[in-house]
Amino acid sequence: MTTAHAAFDPLGHRSWRLSLQTVHGLVVVSTVPAVAGVTFSLEGATFTTDRRGRAKAPIEDLNDVADRLRLASSTASSGVGVTNMRVTKLPPLAIRQRRVLVAFDVRRPVSLRFVDLAHHVVPKSRISDVAISAGSSSLRLISQELGTPAALLTQQASKVGTQWQARDITYTLRSVRIDGGQAVFNGRQRFRPSSSGTWTITLAVFTLSVTAHDAFFGSQLSSHLVITRPDGSRLPLQLSAATERNAPPLVRGLYSVQIDSAVLAGHASVLVSRNEHIDLRVVTLWDATVFLVLVLLIIVGAVLGGRRMAQRRARARSEG
Repeated sequence: MTTAHAAFDPLGHRSWRLSLQTVHGLVVVSTVPAVAGVTFSLEGATFTTDRRGRAKAPIEDLNDVADRLRLASSTASSGVGVTNMRVTKLPPLAIRQRRVLVAFDVRRPVSLRFVDLAHHVVPKSRISDVAISAGSSSLRLISQELGTPAALLTQQASKVGTQWQARDITYTLRSVRIDGGQAVFNGRQRFRPSSSGTWTITLAVFTLSVTAHDAFFGSQLSSHLVITRPDGSRLPLQLSAATERNAPPLVRGLYSVQIDSAVLAGHASVLVSRNEHIDLRVVTLWDATVFLVLVLLIIVGAVLGGRRMAQRRARARSEG
């Protein structure tokens, strides 16, 4: 600033008229956390941070830079999102320079990937909902939201004393539900989104393989099979006479298995807590028919045998 007069005598004047002038110079911005690709705007000028989270630009007016600095976009060029911006003045290191520190929260798109204990991919369509937590906050994602990456809080700036520091956020897996059952152990799996954009979640799901054999003849059967899940929903399957049939991955729980072609012994309850194989020995309609025919033959044979014995006895009495 400059004065309107060369000198000022406070005894001769009650006021001192000042003529203020803008000061042009260099603005230097540092971010916490250090995020590349964040664009700021200041009176029409835009400047973007480098890989160290720093940016600088010449501007015409250095007055009140900290109050006038704005985010040009809430999304950085690297794809992360920045919110909750807080600006702090820093001492300048040179003449006609203003330094500011910008602290904000960083969010990153994270894709969820689900695998079983054998590292085979479990389709997201099987998942009904996922619950995760970070500290006191929690997040629940339903099945329709799992197809797109979730914007998770990755890093958060916090002030410790007079210094701003970046804190990485760690998430804990609380729940993954499949077919009404729990597919993970609460708190066993953790993830830090600052290290990766994909969270691979291991599910405690198991394989149930089923075969059915004829109880009388021992042949493997082709038949319609229904598995009833713990939540009461039904899973229809078709058994083959040549190979065993694997059900889709199942969570821990008690399942009931019903085979349509069975007249007897066509129902079984299975507690699934590991990979299981069950072989149903069932009585089919053909078995029942053969059994009834055999019973009838035995009865007829007994009747005919009884008549013959009676006839022999009667003949023996008449001859005696």
